[in-house]
This record gives sequence, C-alpha cells and structure tokens, in this order.
Amino acid sequence: MDNSSETAAVKRSFMDTLPEILFSQGTDQAQSKRVRRLAADGHLRKLYAGVYTSNLDAPAESVVLRHWRAIVGHLLPGGVISHRSAFDGRPQAGKLLVTRGRTRRKLELPGLTVEVLPGPPAVTDGAARDVPYGSLFLASESRRFLENLSRGRGWSKRVLPQQEVEVQLDKMLALRGEHRLNDLRDACRTLAALLDMTPQFARLDGIVGALLGTHAARNLSARQSLARAAGRPYDPSRLDLFDTLFS
Repeated sequence: MDNSSETAAVKRSFMDTLPEILFSQGTDQAQSKRVRRLAADGHLRKLYAGVYTSNLDAPAESVVLRHWRAIVGHLLPGGVISHRSAFDGRPQAGKLLVTRGRTRRKLELPGLTVEVLPGPPAVTDGAARDVPYGSLFLASESRRFLENLSRGRGWSKRVLPQQEVEVQLDKMLALRGEHRLNDLRDACRTLAALLDMTPQFARLDGIVGALLGTHAARNLSARQSLARAAGRPYDPSRLDLFDTLFS
C-alpha cells in the first residue's frame, strides 16, 4: 500500500469513529476545541452555530431530522415541546414549537424550523408535570390541551384547530370514561392557575361540560362532539370500517 492509500485508509478509519452529530459549545472545553479543529480541517460539516456532522455525504436535512432531538436539546436545553407539536412529539412538515425563555425567535436549520415561544418553564412537580425528553421536555397531557386552546393574533398556526381538540377530548371520553375526562379537567384547572392560562381553561371547561351534558353545546364545533352533546355519539373510525366492508 503506497503512502497516499495508507493515509486515505487512516482517514476513513478515523472518520468512522466519529459520531454523526457533534457540538462545539458546551461545558467540555477540550471537546469543543477538538470539534472546532476537526471542522477547520474539513472533517466536519457545519449545520448550525455549534452543531456539526461527520457525515459529509448525506443531505444536511436528513441528518438534522434524524438527530433533531439531540440538536434542539443542545440548542434549547430545558425547553418544552409545546402547543401543536406536543401532540406529535416531533417535528411536522419541518416545523417544531418549543416554549422557552422570554424571547420569541426562530432557529433555521437545514430541513427544520424551530419556533421558540416565550412562556413558562417545564413543570417538574405534581400530577401534571411535563415529561423529560432527553435534554428537552414534552408538554404534559394537561398542558398540551390548555396550550392548544390559546387564541389571539398568530396563534392559529401554532395550535390545533378547536375541532381537533374537541375530537381528542371526545375520544378520551369514549375510551376512558367520564371519570378520566373529569380528572383531566381538574388537572387543567390546577395547572392553568400555575401557568396563567385561565382563559384557556375556561374554553376547555366549556368543551368538557358540553361533552358531559352539563354545559350548552354552543361551545362545540366538531361534528363528532356535537353528536355526543345531542345524545347520539358515534365512532368515526368504526363508520369508516363499515364503509370499507360495505364497499
């Protein structure tokens, strides 16, 4: 083997030992210097400030989406995956919503836009505590329902339509019963006071009450939830199955 071939083989072996994602900013200063040196030597490709990949061939978008949780957790430690993103627990259509700090901003990475929303930090105590998710948190069930009932300028793109929230609550009632739905409402009542989400809780309380028949159905808009409030609940998935069988 000549020197050039040997050098290439050593380089390939070295590159194979590197993780696909590396960070140059952190508490380990020696590691950060090593990453910056590798990037300067052309062994790493920069994806974002302080974020690099050793994969020099794959599309940057695919690398980011494969490691989105580690990357976002590094850039926004302690952030809460929130609002409509909380129902999926991952990016959808290249977008992710994270609540953290006091400043609204966007992080534009290859194939991924992270919208950072100002808001309360993760809740770490009590029944409605947010779920640890690597260096991030995933909004608890109570929090995600409250957040997705936020209203105002610009919120329509960050939250589920109310019809979808109603359908989720109707499914909970059908599958888990009135007791579970009332438990959720109680947890949301406590959490709303903690997170300053009183208007959101008022909307949720109206929807839950209408589904249970204790409030007027004017709070509802989804066909499925209106049918339940009228005393004629149905399972849309079962109807789709019947249609398929009939066809």
